[in-house]
Amino acid sequence: MSFSPIISAVQRVRYSGLSPHGAEIPALSRELSRELAVIRYKAKTLNPWVVFLGGTGTGKSTLFNVFCGADLSIAGVERPKTFGPVAYAHESIEWNDAFPFPEMRVHGHSPAESSGEGPAAGVPGRLWVISHNRERLSHLIIVDTPDVDSVEEQNRLIAENLYLLADVVIFTASPEKYADDIPTRVLRRVLEDHKPVYYLLNKVGDALDRADILKITETEGLVLSENRIHVLPHVEGGVPTELSGEPLVQGFLKTLGEDLAPEKIQSLCTEQQEARVERSRQKLTRLAHLLEAEEQGARLWLEQLETFSLQAVDALLEGEESRFKANSNQYIRMEIRRLFARYDLLAKPRRLVQGVILKPLRFLTGRKSRKNEHRREDLNRLGKNSDPTALLAALEQFNRRVLEKLSPVDAAAPMAAELRRPGLTLTERDVLDRMNKQREELLHWIEERFQTLANGLSKKKKWSIYTASILWGVLLIAVAATLGGGFSMLDAVVDSALAPFITKGAAELVAYEEISKITRELATIHKDGLTSIVEAQSLRYRQCLTELQTPPEALSIIENRAKRL
Repeated sequence: MSFSPIISAVQRVRYSGLSPHGAEIPALSRELSRELAVIRYKAKTLNPWVVFLGGTGTGKSTLFNVFCGADLSIAGVERPKTFGPVAYAHESIEWNDAFPFPEMRVHGHSPAESSGEGPAAGVPGRLWVISHNRERLSHLIIVDTPDVDSVEEQNRLIAENLYLLADVVIFTASPEKYADDIPTRVLRRVLEDHKPVYYLLNKVGDALDRADILKITETEGLVLSENRIHVLPHVEGGVPTELSGEPLVQGFLKTLGEDLAPEKIQSLCTEQQEARVERSRQKLTRLAHLLEAEEQGARLWLEQLETFSLQAVDALLEGEESRFKANSNQYIRMEIRRLFARYDLLAKPRRLVQGVILKPLRFLTGRKSRKNEHRREDLNRLGKNSDPTALLAALEQFNRRVLEKLSPVDAAAPMAAELRRPGLTLTERDVLDRMNKQREELLHWIEERFQTLANGLSKKKKWSIYTASILWGVLLIAVAATLGGGFSMLDAVVDSALAPFITKGAAELVAYEEISKITRELATIHKDGLTSIVEAQSLRYRQCLTELQTPPEALSIIENRAKRL
């Protein structure tokens, strides 16, 4: 089975924090990424790993040297002594690029007996390998790790990584350190993972036996195997050669040598590999469940975002549409009059009639007649009527709702930080630039639309207009009623007074359709332009979520492998 696809999928896991337990995902995915890489590596190597773990000053490096039978790792009363992992392995063992921890390079291959170098302190970020040609230990890889309670986070991570490779753990403690919190938690994990563990209580001055150790560890909720507990005496200076001569140490070495014999250790390695696979399968199942909850949270979040976006658009268009229709309707009436006036044979008589009727009414109301403006001036005036105030207010309300209703409760969640990222929301300058661009596009459309209308009138339509020029009064009332803007009651009364002079004909339908069509199209384009700016802000929020979601193909691989790892 290839592990590369699932490792790659786990490394691509992302989370937004929109689900109740999403905060578990980062740590779980990091664990799985390392554990799956270890499974892949262990499937290719037959050598069991014996890993020494322990707290600072417990004599871990000294006991490592005793077991290996040589001064390999620096030991002493000063703490700490091991700055990086030191491995003791047969010279026939090949180290390749498949080592599961890319941040840790394998270094050093000279046989210890001929190197001429003293004990190694190790190098952070490297696995310092001291090779040998001793037949007794040829099948084992023995590792001294940095302290599990090191003040350096990198050292603690190294110890944790190498623990994942361990088939056998030798855990060292001392009377003053056995109950410390971090070493206790590490030991508890070893026991929960059902790894063979030898518990060495080192530097014991007073008489203690295994039964005493069992009672002590049971108070911490640790269940150890009695035959794997060893109480080792305190030796002044902790010199490995003197310590190795102690009967209790000799007894430990004899037991360990028998347990780690080639004929026994291989079946143990197989069991440990199966256990690793099962633990990873359970974690993959958990991860798949958490990611599905994130997807559900994301779908609900997007639905709410869409609701808030639509509400912002409704609030924006509620007043803007009627205001724009009134302005554009006034402008279009003027343009249609100018266009059809070219074929209006009765224009002068009609204006005379309108003037006679309108003059006394305008005198009474103080209403002045409007002069026609040049087309481009009218276009510019129409553009200047685009007031950004309503749009800015709608966006401000939209952004406030997103922060108040859609930001995760956990302030540490990635989505909470993303929603507050500088530059995420459109600035007033952004809004004005977008509105100006849309205004230019709108004005260009109007010019083209009227030019097309002017060039497209057939002779039949033109003749219809010749014979029905007085129709404009009623047509203007119809347009005003249909589009909902523009005329005052005074205009309606005056135009209605002209109705008896109108002859019914085909021009009524022609003019009405042209006016209505252009006005509806213009209002729709303007409305869509305003809506697109709200949607642009909404899109920024959606992109934030997309960047924090696990890619669908990675999620699919995780779900499938959780069932058949």
